[in-house]
Amino acid sequence: MADKKPAAVFDYSRVGRQWQDQFAATADKVSRIIVMAERPLRRQKAEETDEAYDEYVQGFYDLKEHMGEDIRAQGKVQADLMAQVLVSVPREWLLPDAPEVIDWCNPDNLDLIQVSYYADMLEQVRSGEAMKKAKK
Repeated sequence: MADKKPAAVFDYSRVGRQWQDQFAATADKVSRIIVMAERPLRRQKAEETDEAYDEYVQGFYDLKEHMGEDIRAQGKVQADLMAQVLVSVPREWLLPDAPEVIDWCNPDNLDLIQVSYYADMLEQVRSGEAMKKAKK
């Protein structure tokens, strides 16, 4: 018999279609922001003044900064949504100073999870894998 790998436990019986729509919307928004953020800075056009190009460059980097803020805001929305379905996390995935008893319904407590495990959990929720494995 193979050893069962530790895994986070999710329960989707507490949420409905609206939750799924909200999570899909925020994942879509993050994807669109990433596509926009990966666009390269264009070169100065021959007919463009240095001043106009400098304004373009400043606007370009201001937009990149705003995109970073948008991604962090969507990350907060996703954390709030994940906390609605998260039941438990293996102890070995937590930071060393995490308390013994943790209320996973509180999204702030997601900060107690080591970053690599949190990223994996978020990907499982995004991909639907967590829902497939969820407690019935």
